[in-house]
Amino acid sequence: MDFITYLVFLISLSGLTLFIIGLIFLIDLANVHVEQKLKLIKMGLLLIGISPIIFSILKIGSWQTLTIKLSSDLINESLVRAIPLASNGTLVHWGFCIFVIYLVGFIAMIFRILCSYVCAKNQLAKSLPGIIQGQTIYLNKSLQTPLSFGFPKAKIYFPSEAEKKWTPREIEMSLTHEKIHLQQNDSCWKLLSLVIQALLFFVPWAYYLHRRFELELEILCDKKTCLETNADMSEYGNLLLRMVSAIPKNPVFSNLTSPMLKRRFLAMKTKTVTRSFLITIISIFFLLTSGAVIAMTSGITEKNGIYEITSKVAIDGKLISSPRIIART
Repeated sequence: MDFITYLVFLISLSGLTLFIIGLIFLIDLANVHVEQKLKLIKMGLLLIGISPIIFSILKIGSWQTLTIKLSSDLINESLVRAIPLASNGTLVHWGFCIFVIYLVGFIAMIFRILCSYVCAKNQLAKSLPGIIQGQTIYLNKSLQTPLSFGFPKAKIYFPSEAEKKWTPREIEMSLTHEKIHLQQNDSCWKLLSLVIQALLFFVPWAYYLHRRFELELEILCDKKTCLETNADMSEYGNLLLRMVSAIPKNPVFSNLTSPMLKRRFLAMKTKTVTRSFLITIISIFFLLTSGAVIAMTSGITEKNGIYEITSKVAIDGKLISSPRIIART
């Protein structure tokens, strides 16, 4: 296996992630509507998520294998004596070491996500079904705020004493917000973003992209909630302030922090514009760029010039060595 090629691919993928962040900053300057911004981010996340599969398929297609069998008549005495000497000096390639370190980090990140998911699932396992304002929800004593959770189909969870602690108007806004999360399949998208964060754990901007994606999801839900419930910024903002200190700290949940809350307030004040042409141009440019990166790193562009030659050296029917040669023409 050519470990260097895989490392180059991962570095290229991290550069592609940084490129997405640059595009986000660009459309921020253009005051593009959050729904269009999310479409671009989701397209980027989906492409990064399937890139390892595409890369592996192209990688297989970029290699041709030749098998060369040498008869014992072509093996002289000096070569036979040289074979044991060559096999004793095993050299561990530095690319292999780096790749192993990366795999350990990636597995650790995936394990962290799985543990967080199992922990959240166990925490919500004792929830009891109920109906609030005509919507089926699940009540849980350990919750302090509403949330949506589950894979592949998410459910809405509310605190057991929600109807005692909150007014019907507050419940209406909270319920509408969580219903919008369900309609958009946000739980699945957040899980995909976490997996990509684990895939590119070695670069800091992968963590930023995940946080930014969560923020944009919440901003879109805020705007739709205010629109559907006819809530003004003051009324809805007071509800968010009550929720900020009660969100459970778990990577699989959307953790509402003070900086995120400020950004959501600012987003509600900011007027945005629908710029379909700009988003279309940026999307086409991004797809072409990402496609070129994956193709170039996989070696598919050099399909006719790369060969993996496997030779078998045998004497009197006994296999002595199987050297492999990578040839470029």
